[in-house]
Amino acid sequence: MSTEDAAFRLIGSVLKSLNQKLYVGGTFCDLSKAFVCVNHEVLLTNLHFYSIQGITYSTNRKQK
Repeated sequence: MSTEDAAFRLIGSVLKSLNQKLYVGGTFCDLSKAFVCVNHEVLLTNLHFYSIQGITYSTNRKQK
């Protein structure tokens, strides 16, 4: 599911609940920098251990 699809489904669900006069609440967490300070070598090794494969990480990434 894309980010756009997830946002569309979330908004639809919120609007449906509000139309039914239900309470609506949300908790949002920004994980955009969650893996910046992680040792990627260890992360990829652990993911492979749990049979999560096909993930690549570029060491040439730059942040602004």
